[in-house]
Amino acid sequence: MEQEDIMLHYSVSAFSAAPREAIWALLVDPESWPRWSSLGELDRERSADLDPAGRDQVGAVRAFRKGKNVSREQITELQEPALFAYEAEFLPIIRDYRARVELHPTDGGTLIQWRGQYTTSWWSRWFTQRLLQRLVQGLADDLAADAARQNNRT
Repeated sequence: MEQEDIMLHYSVSAFSAAPREAIWALLVDPESWPRWSSLGELDRERSADLDPAGRDQVGAVRAFRKGKNVSREQITELQEPALFAYEAEFLPIIRDYRARVELHPTDGGTLIQWRGQYTTSWWSRWFTQRLLQRLVQGLADDLAADAARQNNRT
């Protein structure tokens, strides 16, 4: 008997001492991602509609290469400086991946909330849940830390 695919969700958060405008600038600039994230280098040949000024808009596709692995994400919604949403392809066992990064100003900084949903097979759910929770928490933490470092330099 074959098991059906299931929809899973994750939610992580991180705090940064930087204002949300500083975090926003990093999110919309694909050139900054290799510096603060674990996604690897920007693959311009597999990317599309990148803004030369580093302020990608809805529809831009970013490709990141780490070794032989390539992940691709397409920006689906932007509400400056509060919401960055995208859809991504990075593992064959993960489908229909959608994520939202929300930036909430707080006293002394910004709360980053990174939420996502995706479809996977029943048998891979445990692996994908742990993988994405750890990966995205690392992204949120690294984004928060880099924005704070960049903000302290200005």
